[in-house]
Amino acid sequence: MIRFIEDIAVCPRLRGNATITCADARHFPDHFGSVSLYDGVLTSPPYLNSFDYTDIYRPELLLLKKARNASELRQLRFTTVRSHVQFAWKPSAPLNIPLLQQKIREIDGVGLWCGRIPEMINAYFVDLDCVIGQCVKRLKAGATVAFVVAESAYSGVVIPVDLILAEILERRGFNIKKITLFRKTLGNGNHQQRSSERLKEVMVIAEHRA
Repeated sequence: MIRFIEDIAVCPRLRGNATITCADARHFPDHFGSVSLYDGVLTSPPYLNSFDYTDIYRPELLLLKKARNASELRQLRFTTVRSHVQFAWKPSAPLNIPLLQQKIREIDGVGLWCGRIPEMINAYFVDLDCVIGQCVKRLKAGATVAFVVAESAYSGVVIPVDLILAEILERRGFNIKKITLFRKTLGNGNHQQRSSERLKEVMVIAEHRA
């Protein structure tokens, strides 16, 4: 953490103005952005990799005073996108995306290292669907959205996050313009078990039709 503080101290300040709003993008309060419509969204939600980012970024969270102790970290973990199994999330109804449900059936009951993984995968895309629904309310016609996401694999079954996300976007009123490949990785031991495929990290770009 000392190095983080030193880096911040010597980093030149950027010019310009910015407005930072702290809120849950899945359930954005109506009084935020109720007047202005926006030209675009660029975001990289947590990857579907079962990493608890509140643990990975604990030094940054403590430094920024977003959490002061283990109890506050746990409360923050409870409010994050459901991309990991380190918390017993409340299950969501199956999202009606055939490709998603097919992949969940493929991995269900085949020796997963955690039995909550199928529920987590469904809940992850339910959360992304909520985020996209909020985008629809606040974007101009023709606005561009770009999501940086990555595939994951469980018990050798690759979850095509980009294709499932693209279908959600299309159902929400977007046209898919491009899926740009950034890189392919081997993944890690837990999420690349018995899979010979490399995992794609991509940007899904879409245009708002409304």
